[in-house]
Amino acid sequence: MSKDKKMIQDLINVLEEMVNDYGYNRCNEKRLETIGDTKKLIEEVKSSLDLYGPNIHPSLRLITLSSGDCGLVLNDRVIMTADPNFEPVDQVQTAGFNLANAFACDISVISMLTPSKDDWNWSDVLMLLLNPDLKLFRVSYHDEAGDKTILHFDCFATDAEHAMEQAENAYPGAEILHAATLGGNTSQWSIREAIEQARAALPDWSFAKSEGVDPALIQRINDALSSDVSDDQQLKTLLIECRSALPIAWHNHGGCSEELLNSIDLALQG
Repeated sequence: MSKDKKMIQDLINVLEEMVNDYGYNRCNEKRLETIGDTKKLIEEVKSSLDLYGPNIHPSLRLITLSSGDCGLVLNDRVIMTADPNFEPVDQVQTAGFNLANAFACDISVISMLTPSKDDWNWSDVLMLLLNPDLKLFRVSYHDEAGDKTILHFDCFATDAEHAMEQAENAYPGAEILHAATLGGNTSQWSIREAIEQARAALPDWSFAKSEGVDPALIQRINDALSSDVSDDQQLKTLLIECRSALPIAWHNHGGCSEELLNSIDLALQG
């Protein structure tokens, strides 16, 4: 084995030892799960790399997130990560630059925002790195058809349909309701505020019928906004009616604003 190839093998061995050391010295259940996943990835990388072949063209990326977390990506696989709350991130940085030196290849140093999901993981980071146009969606669903409790599933997707497909795959048999983007607006409307916004986009009572909207709905909205109604369920039911009426009202006018509909969906989910 040549000197360079031996160095590569030695570095992989060092990575394994570091990961094993994390496993022995960390008792946090989530951390141990992450270590287990990382060990599997290292095995996959070892089996996929042709250390004895004539051509080795690895792709190395060193990613630092806005949260301070650091990850090393080899051939689009996350092989090592560090959470600054548990261990020093410079171990990942050192391993990355040593691998780049051993492979005689460039290493891309990348800074990224931490994924906006509360339960993000490094698979999300890699997905966003490879597909920067993905957006964060929240899918609302019932565990079973007829349930009254609305549950939520957050995922990165190209559009609402893609997000709902992921929810269907994650929860077979669930009743998927709708999907809305997250992360675009830092503020979320209350139910009453959402009704006010919907009312502004709906036609006046005198024009409602010609636009396919029940004039009685417009009257109920006006009555609710002019009163001190505080029954959340009553207001939510009214907002659902508004949400259904908006696409109808705007059907002949270029369609209703997706941003408005998404904001209303978020208010309903809140």
